[in-house]
Amino acid sequence: MVGVTKKRKTTETPKPQTQPQQPRRQLDLSAFFTGVKPLPPPSLLDDNLPYNYIKVPTPLPASWATVIQPFSLSSVTGSIYMELEKLPSANDFEGSFDAILMDIPWEEPGVVPAVGKWRIEKDLLCDGMLFIWAEKEHTLQTIKLASLWGFSYVENLIWVKKETNNKMILRDYEYVKKNKHTLLMFKRGDKIELRHQRSPDVIIDFQRIERGGREQKPASIYEVIETMLPLAAYDEKTQRGRFLELWSQKGQQRIGWTSVYFEPESMQSEEQSDDINLKVFDTTTHPDHQLGL
Repeated sequence: MVGVTKKRKTTETPKPQTQPQQPRRQLDLSAFFTGVKPLPPPSLLDDNLPYNYIKVPTPLPASWATVIQPFSLSSVTGSIYMELEKLPSANDFEGSFDAILMDIPWEEPGVVPAVGKWRIEKDLLCDGMLFIWAEKEHTLQTIKLASLWGFSYVENLIWVKKETNNKMILRDYEYVKKNKHTLLMFKRGDKIELRHQRSPDVIIDFQRIERGGREQKPASIYEVIETMLPLAAYDEKTQRGRFLELWSQKGQQRIGWTSVYFEPESMQSEEQSDDINLKVFDTTTHPDHQLGL
């Protein structure tokens, strides 16, 4: 009798079920920046949507990186940049201008007396426009100053300031809070080719502060001025435009513009003007007091 061997039943141990690896969620930016809405809970997110997650390869390939070149101030064709220690005269330039944009730093020592003694000569600007940025406490003295130079007030444009979280910037003042900066516009002469009704009189933009603490004005203001005075644009025959900016940003260059930068300490040695008393408005006094001019 032949023996029969019975096969043993082997019981296979079940393999543990591995859960599919869930991609990491994007960091919630609301923990780092004010005004950013937090992400919804995971139950409300669709894992199949590609924009919920981003997978960063390890190691990071070179194609993901951008080589940072050393900073160099490259020249812009059709622009002129100058650094001066005092306010310019017509002899400092190759020709006259049709428009002058000024961002006077009223609070810097020596600036007010220097501006008081300065004059916009006819050789510098004969018939044209003058644009001056002014806070509301400097509005009256700015209008009187432009009148002394032979300009008449014609218009204004305001810049409504916002923070990076889209909230309005509000600063304390006497009666109502401050939220804007005004660009006062003046005109001298009648031989001006103007394009009217092309731009709005309100610009809503974020506030940007330069390294030196000065406020950077919106770039769109240049487009407004260039649209208003089309004949002052860059001319290939003369290789220059007829726009002049005083107290520009350091290194500021724009086609058609001559930008003049002043070091903050360059005018501190100026003496008080005998012709005009341009006292900076003191907000601690009553705002209805006359400004000395």
